[in-house]
Amino acid sequence: MAFLRAERLAIAAVLAQTSVSPYFTVFQSATLKNLSPLFLHMGSGRNSPYPLSLTLALVAMNAASYAAVGVFVSYFVPLYVGGGIVRFWPPVIVPGVFAVIFGPMVGGLGAAIGIFISDMFLHGNALLSLIVGVPANFIMFYLTGLFTKRKLTMVRYLSGGVLGNAAGCLWIGMTLWAFTQYISAVGTMGPGTSVTAGLLVAATTFLAQIPFVVFAVPPIFYAVARVYPEMMVQSRLAR
Repeated sequence: MAFLRAERLAIAAVLAQTSVSPYFTVFQSATLKNLSPLFLHMGSGRNSPYPLSLTLALVAMNAASYAAVGVFVSYFVPLYVGGGIVRFWPPVIVPGVFAVIFGPMVGGLGAAIGIFISDMFLHGNALLSLIVGVPANFIMFYLTGLFTKRKLTMVRYLSGGVLGNAAGCLWIGMTLWAFTQYISAVGTMGPGTSVTAGLLVAATTFLAQIPFVVFAVPPIFYAVARVYPEMMVQSRLAR
């Protein structure tokens, strides 16, 4: 067990390194003072502010970063909410930032892939992840990015962030309850568990995540918007 734990941590470290290195690959041809011209030529139309190749690269960066941060947090801060079933999850900061800066598809799809990767490291139940975690994360961060895609204001962000997390957490609670009724038990939830238990999981997961959504994400995307405005999806769609 100790060997497997060390092996997983080593793989997570490599994943973290690979999640960061693409940023340097993208920016290595430009100095910090010459980023604007680089981003001005990345667009491909009003409805598709980034070409497909760049969109896929951003989704991969989001997914790898989200998975790596999630695995590290889970190993070093192994806390659970929702009756000890759902992991304490500050890593929501990562796809939240990606969703606001690069749009709903990058945020949602990257979060869905990233949570699946981290789930394979942490509990290994692919079916549970595909039914519960993957759709929930896509919903959360697609809605967050959708609300701020055209115009970035704090009201729009909070509306999208709160609604997205509420919808995603409700999905988690209800599908987790259904999974335990018809497929297999999960933690303390099993056949015969009341639907109220699913609602409790949804509520506690929402309450555990929303402080990071409200207080941790905005300073990051506002800093990026101030220093590199051409990077923001809102700036690109306004052209």
